Amino acid sequence: MFFTVKVGDEVGYCRTHYGTIMAKGFSKVAKINGHGHIILEDGLKFDRGGSEYKVRYSARYLIEAAKLREMIAADEARHDVNRKMRDIVAFIESAKTGAGNYSVSDMAVTKAMLRTMVDAL
Repeated sequence: MFFTVKVGDEVGYCRTHYGTIMAKGFSKVAKINGHGHIILEDGLKFDRGGSEYKVRYSARYLIEAAKLREMIAADEARHDVNRKMRDIVAFIESAKTGAGNYSVSDMAVTKAMLRTMVDAL
């Protein structure tokens, strides 16, 4: 853990996998015992290094609350872009015929819709 905490501080905790947030939460530090273990108000316990206490695999770790909020915002922005790109691909694929060709009835409307979708990125 690269930051110090004291009782009453708000902290974030998360588990990530290749940069993707798998589990997250926020809580306040309720107690720090004599061994340096950090106990949060919601009952989670972390060792003095910031890793979840006695969890070998997929342990959550403590992180500054502001940093976790930034990570969540970046993750949501990435998901939003992916969602919009899937919508564009679905729109294009909807014009595909059974023979694999694309059939567009009104090219001007299609171009305008695609421009609107791309501009929304």
